[in-house]
Amino acid sequence: FIEVFQYIHVNDFSKFFKKTTELLKDQGHIVIIDKEKYSIHSLKIYLGKLFRKLPFYYGHVHYPSFDHLEAFGRSFGLRSVKRIKVKEFNAIIFEAKN
Repeated sequence: FIEVFQYIHVNDFSKFFKKTTELLKDQGHIVIIDKEKYSIHSLKIYLGKLFRKLPFYYGHVHYPSFDHLEAFGRSFGLRSVKRIKVKEFNAIIFEAKN
C-alpha cells in the first residue's frame, strides 16, 4: 500500500513504477491511496507554498492527479483494476500483467 504518494518527487515517478513492477508477482497488486490533485487539502498546500507559510520540508509535496497516475501505471504494463473515492481521498488499484 502506498499512502503518501505526494512525498515521491514527480521526477521519481518513473523509478517508482519501474521498481514496483519488477517486485510484483504476476497478478500482484499496488494500491495507491492519497488526496486528489484538486482537493481542498491540495489547494491549501499550494497556497501555503505560494505564500511561504509552510515549513521547508513541504517544498516538494504535491498531489498528482489519479488520471496521471493511471496513465503512468499503464505505461509500465500495469492494469488499472478499480478506482475508489471517499471524501477527499482516492484510491487506485493496479494489477501486474507479467
